[in-house]
Amino acid sequence: MKRATVARAALGVLLLALLVYLGRRYFDRLRLILTVRASTVVALFCLYTLARAIQGEVYRTALRVLGLSVGPYEGFKLAMLVNLGNLVLPRAGPGAAAVYLKRRHSFAYAGFASLFLTVLVLQFTCGSILGLASMGWLSAFSGYRWSWPLAGILTGIAVGSPLVLVVPAWFRPKWRGRAGSFVRRALLALSILRGHRAMIARILALRTAALVVMSLQLWLCLLAIGAPTPFPAALILCFLGLLGMRLGPTPGGLGFR
Repeated sequence: MKRATVARAALGVLLLALLVYLGRRYFDRLRLILTVRASTVVALFCLYTLARAIQGEVYRTALRVLGLSVGPYEGFKLAMLVNLGNLVLPRAGPGAAAVYLKRRHSFAYAGFASLFLTVLVLQFTCGSILGLASMGWLSAFSGYRWSWPLAGILTGIAVGSPLVLVVPAWFRPKWRGRAGSFVRRALLALSILRGHRAMIARILALRTAALVVMSLQLWLCLLAIGAPTPFPAALILCFLGLLGMRLGPTPGGLGFR
């Protein structure tokens, strides 16, 4: 585990160094940050906090189905652990949250793995659907040209993501030992989560609200530095940024976002 963490950190540092080298000619644009009004900074802080609070409610909703009840503050803490952890090491945030729940509440790692996978799948599902709707709006009312490659990617995510939740219906691992036990417990938790329709509906609604808030945050950032963008375009950019954070090998998906 330690070797994997060190290797991941080394890869992240190497890629960041490469990005710094390739982007050195744009460093002077960082001065734009100094032109942002204090009121805008406060608004961005409030939007960031609201998005994390909504994300915390997502975790609380899923944890409740698996038998663990936590308060709003603890849900917010989990959201911050995931978000800030990803900024330090690629995809380290979920691990930090899993360790916290294990030590504080003796919540199994397998349960959190299934919980996070479910939340991620539902996030990708609602994000891709909103992205397609935003593309349609931009094409119809803002004069943007329809992009079939992007539409194909978003459609693939919208259709393919929910299929992940079907896995427990047919996959039965025959592994033994700790690995086999972990997978079986994770699949059991996943089957419980995917069978709870009220939870899925609530998480979809919360993830949609969170994506709208984060898109508003990005829209305001672009406006603050003199690059006004239609809100539907900011929503698409925000969702693609989230994909970059999840898939990119650098901390926070920097460069890939």
